Amino acid sequence: EGAIIGGVVGGAAGLIAHDIKARRMRSRAETEAAYANYTPAQGEMLTLERSEVLPATARPGETAEASIQYALLGAGAGVQVSEQRSLMRGERMIADVSTHNFSRDDGTWVSSQPFRIPTNLDPGTYTIVTTVRTARSAISAQASFNVL
Repeated sequence: EGAIIGGVVGGAAGLIAHDIKARRMRSRAETEAAYANYTPAQGEMLTLERSEVLPATARPGETAEASIQYALLGAGAGVQVSEQRSLMRGERMIADVSTHNFSRDDGTWVSSQPFRIPTNLDPGTYTIVTTVRTARSAISAQASFNVL
């Protein structure tokens, strides 16, 4: 388990990203069992399992939480993983929520980050795009939410 301490102020008025909470949901052995078709000869496997923003509907100034769950196998112990979150509306980036680097072991990880909805957002549908990268692999996930 781990957390990044500190807040980041984004480009949108009032966007504040809070501590990232990460925990290993499944060990390497449990993750290998979940991906029975994976063999170590394949090398590194980075697989998206889910991504969401909760609550699905919020008002400007309220807090929501962006989460991503992913499996990492074949990387060994202590591989460097970068997680980047961006707030989007359509194809337009509203703000870079956060970019952080972590040391991860093989297994299934859940990473969650609360953030305050910017006070200047118009009502509509927005998306948090989360990209997870290692030196060899990358995945990207989108999770939408509505601003009232």
